[in-house]
Amino acid sequence: MHIIKILICLLFSSSVIAQTDILVAKRADNKIFLEHKVSPKENWYSIGRKYEISPREIAPFNGLSIEKGLAIGQVLKIPLIASNFNQETTSKIGVPVFHLIAQKEGLFRVSNDFGVTIDQLKKWNNLNSDQVKSGSYLIIGFLKANSTPKMEATQPSVIANAKIEQPVKAEVQPEQKKQVVVPTPKVENKSEDKSQPELPKEIPEQAPKKAKNTVVVSTGIGYFSGLFNEQSKEGSEQNLEGFIYGVFKSTSGWEDAKYYVLLNEVVPGTIVKISLKGADKSVFAKVLGSVPVGKESDGMSMRMSNATAAALGLTDTTKDLMLTWYK
Repeated sequence: MHIIKILICLLFSSSVIAQTDILVAKRADNKIFLEHKVSPKENWYSIGRKYEISPREIAPFNGLSIEKGLAIGQVLKIPLIASNFNQETTSKIGVPVFHLIAQKEGLFRVSNDFGVTIDQLKKWNNLNSDQVKSGSYLIIGFLKANSTPKMEATQPSVIANAKIEQPVKAEVQPEQKKQVVVPTPKVENKSEDKSQPELPKEIPEQAPKKAKNTVVVSTGIGYFSGLFNEQSKEGSEQNLEGFIYGVFKSTSGWEDAKYYVLLNEVVPGTIVKISLKGADKSVFAKVLGSVPVGKESDGMSMRMSNATAAALGLTDTTKDLMLTWYK
């Protein structure tokens, strides 16, 4: 008898663990979403890849800004929209997303709440009637998983103990080792006004991925080269040339190759590649914010740190530059 009780407890525990592994949708203000708890080493981009959605969709949905980092244990709402959620499929392809049936809740209400037909609900869940048990899980759609192998979902009509694989987590690469860059002579912008406005504070760094040294693309240098390559996978290429720019003083970059710029109409935290036209020189720099308003910045679209200018070999601000980034 004692052994039987132990076996019953083990079976109950395994069913509870199984339930925690599935994706359960929630609904508020006519919007459908999943909840994700931030784990160590996760960031906006890795979470976006996991749920096949741009971080620029996740941040405003949570009333947050992508320029601010995430805290371990922070709970994010992941919107289920046309780009990452499929409710029109005729087959069970993708990662199933479930709804937990409440008391006195039937297929008609689930259909209205989650925008899916009753026929689809019956087909996905192998149901022969409109009756469903409270406490059971019902498939309401499928999370698209273009970066992971697609799976055929096969679920019984009552799935309280189902265990469904979640999207594969984005692989986290070893952190980049810092490379000491020999400083070049400091550059002073001759036209720069000595009375500088208060510049945005430097954003806490996150070690680039997939980079073992600072020379990654062409002859480009900079601590942020790895992050530039990561961001290049998230959006379309943007370019800017023929603009007016200036220089500001910074203590960063002379020894650690951490270069910074102030750039209008680009999301802070974005990594840009700055190339000197007509020369094989490029650096990677992080955007701290927009160019501050003031006489010393009049007409400028960008201002770079003096360490950035030195890395490019600039002795003045009359050379033509090319900016490249992704959004």
